[in-house]
Amino acid sequence: MDLDTFRHLPAHRKKTLIENAKRTLCRQPDNALARHILAIAKDCDLLSHRNRAVKNRNKITWTPHGHDTVSYGLVDNKRLAIIRKFENHNSRNNEVYEVEVAGRVLPDRYRYLRDAHKAAEDALANTLAHSKSVAQN
Repeated sequence: MDLDTFRHLPAHRKKTLIENAKRTLCRQPDNALARHILAIAKDCDLLSHRNRAVKNRNKITWTPHGHDTVSYGLVDNKRLAIIRKFENHNSRNNEVYEVEVAGRVLPDRYRYLRDAHKAAEDALANTLAHSKSVAQN
């Protein structure tokens, strides 16, 4: 399998190949095919998903949240927004995520990550609009 073929596979097929290659290497560390598949996956940057920004909404690129407690909002590779998770979801808590934009913490907390993203994007849009109007005066 070559790099171009691998890139055009569906995401679920890539995931299966990577998982099978990792399992194979645990049993057979000298397996050339498994090593080759992992090398191709690394070339496609599929093994370092934590370091890659995945969500791009309204010019803000969000780093993966996953099981981490912090997600960063980047604009032109500058960290302008932070979303922090303070506790796990349960039936009683509605204030799980805190949003900080341009160094200021928003007064509300949010139950869902999508709501926290929306609040950060709105606050950042207001901050940028305010900065432009001040710069024009």
